[in-house]
Amino acid sequence: TPMYMAPEQAAGRVDEIEKTTDIFGLGALLFSILTGYAPHEKSQESLSSTNKVTELLQLIVSSPPPKARPLNPDAAPELEAICCKAMANKRYARYVTAIELAEEVQNWMAGERVNTYTEPWRKRVWRWMGTHRRISQLAGVLLTVAIVTAMTQGVTSHQNRMAERRARFEG
Repeated sequence: TPMYMAPEQAAGRVDEIEKTTDIFGLGALLFSILTGYAPHEKSQESLSSTNKVTELLQLIVSSPPPKARPLNPDAAPELEAICCKAMANKRYARYVTAIELAEEVQNWMAGERVNTYTEPWRKRVWRWMGTHRRISQLAGVLLTVAIVTAMTQGVTSHQNRMAERRARFEG
């Protein structure tokens, strides 16, 4: 249906239909799961002319694919990134195989890094700490010891200076 069409299908470029067209379709299905809408469903609602199908096909060819999070703010940004890559307008920008797309979804499901999504540094640190528990616990203990040592030395140094001043003042 036009609601799930890749741009090359909508343009009628039959010679360009290949496995990346199927990747677009898989991305469109994932988009539907995330949002409850077909990728081009909201675009169709905005069309006003009597020849909606032709307008919709032109819109599919000329517009970037929709993003999932405006329709569902609770959608994981990693899954939105997977959808965007799978539904890229340019065939060469999509996943090469369905297996590559499936591996990205499986990585997300396993709580692992998704290659398509650039994680914020905090999330990367938490992920690293989760996979390297012993090292991060040791680092936490060492950091705590270092902070306590620095504070103790600072307080001791301050007390020594105050004692010297008092001694000078009294002496």
